[in-house]
Amino acid sequence: PPPPPPPPPPIPPPPSSPPPVPPPPSPPPPLPPPPPSPPPPRPPPPLPPPPTPPPPSPPPPSPPPPSPPPLPPSSPPPPPSSPPLPPFAPLACPEDGYYNGSLRVFIDFEQSIVPYNNLGGLGPTPNASFIEQSTFFQQTQESTQGVYYANIGREIIRDENNATDTIIDFDVYVVNRTRYVANDERRNGKRQGVGDFGVINLADDQECIFEFIFVNRDDGIRYVASQPFTFYFFDFDTGDNGRLTESLVVCDLTGYQTSDELYGIPSTIIVTRTDEVRGCYRFLSTQYFSGENNPGFVSEVFVPVESLSNFTRDFVVPFLAQLDFPGGRSGFTATYAITAASDAGFSGRNILFAGFSQFFSESIIPCPPRPPPSPPPPPPSPPPSPPPPLPPPPSPPPPSPPPPSPPPVPPPPSPPPPSPPPPSPPPPSPPPPS
Repeated sequence: PPPPPPPPPPIPPPPSSPPPVPPPPSPPPPLPPPPPSPPPPRPPPPLPPPPTPPPPSPPPPSPPPPSPPPLPPSSPPPPPSSPPLPPFAPLACPEDGYYNGSLRVFIDFEQSIVPYNNLGGLGPTPNASFIEQSTFFQQTQESTQGVYYANIGREIIRDENNATDTIIDFDVYVVNRTRYVANDERRNGKRQGVGDFGVINLADDQECIFEFIFVNRDDGIRYVASQPFTFYFFDFDTGDNGRLTESLVVCDLTGYQTSDELYGIPSTIIVTRTDEVRGCYRFLSTQYFSGENNPGFVSEVFVPVESLSNFTRDFVVPFLAQLDFPGGRSGFTATYAITAASDAGFSGRNILFAGFSQFFSESIIPCPPRPPPSPPPPPPSPPPSPPPPLPPPPSPPPPSPPPPSPPPVPPPPSPPPPSPPPPSPPPPSPPPPS
């Protein structure tokens, strides 16, 4: 049989009703009133006046006129200076009229004796009985490595009324304070056992510190000289080729003099100050000599320059130095050194020393006559008249007045008020009736 017919299609739903019509839009709100007009702007503050310009600087002063060249001296040249005073004449000649080093402290090696000679403990005459009997060694317990010079020193002390002299005798003891090495200790003491000089022998390439001690002969304690004194060292020379050069350093000096100052004869010694506070000086030999220039006696040296022999003037005096010490001392310390020889350790040198003897002061050598006073110099020529002074510079012009201040700027005009809105047109008239 034929298939059944298909079912009929469904009936569509009825159309939906149209959406409602939206209401008409509301009329726009009325416009806000226009904003009020802005206030007129404030006028700007007046401009400050410009600063007053500084006054002009004055012109620099004119340079002074150049000084006129000095006129050549119209006076004749001064007369030649008077010859130097003889040696040892003090600047102010004492009443007694002596040429001397120490006025009141005398050290006389010629009159001295050497009862004990044992420098460095080497001899040659270590007199044990002298040590046992000496009040000096008993009182001081001093080292026995030294040389004792007895009957050598004297100080003359005058009382306050300048009427009475007190004489105090003292001895001198020389002791090594460091290791002592001799080349020939037999030379120590006095030169060849006699003469006016003390001697210390030292090996080459050695240095030793020696102390010279004043000893009160009565009680054996150290003697303090109350007045300034002088001491002399001689024979500062060198070996060949600059070897075996001698030097001596001494402190606590108030001064020194060489042959330059004492005699006006050039010295061969170079002197340098090694310590300004302590008054230390170094005396250095510079010229070669061996033993042929050794002095013989102090009496050949402590004489006026015109009385010096040719030998003493040329070969002794240039090699000596005078040392000046203040009062209030019981001696001094000296460092003696010798550089090496060409064959070190087999050579050495001697240094000689002496004091000023009372014998020379008792000779009463009068002071030299004073040179006549120099005539007064002629009055100087009047200086040339100075040029007339320059006129003063012109005064600077007064400063210009400041420019006038500009007038204040007027404020801008206020804007006109806004125009009122035009009136609304009247509504239309209704139409007439038909």
